Amino acid sequence: MPSNSTLRQLSIAFQTDKPLAAYGPLAAAAESYGFDAVTVYNDMLYQPAWLPLLEMARATQRITLGVAAVNPFTCHPINIAGNIALIDEASNGRAYLGIARGGWLDFVGVTPRR
Repeated sequence: MPSNSTLRQLSIAFQTDKPLAAYGPLAAAAESYGFDAVTVYNDMLYQPAWLPLLEMARATQRITLGVAAVNPFTCHPINIAGNIALIDEASNGRAYLGIARGGWLDFVGVTPRR
């Protein structure tokens, strides 16, 4: 059985309200401080998470990188798949994907269908 220390996962998340050039150094700092993962929010009222994640992939070697969370009602699943594949390639397999239904759909007039 793994020890408690091997089960520990420490992550940090960032909003996309910063200049693009800030994300690589932020992720590199998180990696140097021992974080296991960095998440970038993909909130509708901010910039998309994909370019910040690409900058983070270029600036890091170990840390897992992901988006939280992509909404399949406002971004087609094919586009989501292509974007996360790009991040996964740039990070040498360290990408993960969060998917959510979204809380702002009514704000932009989108009605989800089942």
